[in-house]
Amino acid sequence: MVLNSQPTHPSSRCYVIKLHRDAEPLLGKIFGRLEHVVTGEAVEFATKEDLLAKLIHHAGGDQGEPTESPIGRREPFAT
Repeated sequence: MVLNSQPTHPSSRCYVIKLHRDAEPLLGKIFGRLEHVVTGEAVEFATKEDLLAKLIHHAGGDQGEPTESPIGRREPFAT
């Protein structure tokens, strides 16, 4: 049996979405933090559109210069 050396879902594209305690998804009120699992980089998002835009920006490799976030993590998501 030959194993595929390229995983279908690589860790480099693994993210965690953390919803803020006051978010109300059933009412469309989505905001919180998006974190990249491998690097720990994180960014806040304010809407579902903002979340999607920041995910596409980061996952697409257009990361730009990382900046320091208030929590001490590199934050390339900043626009």
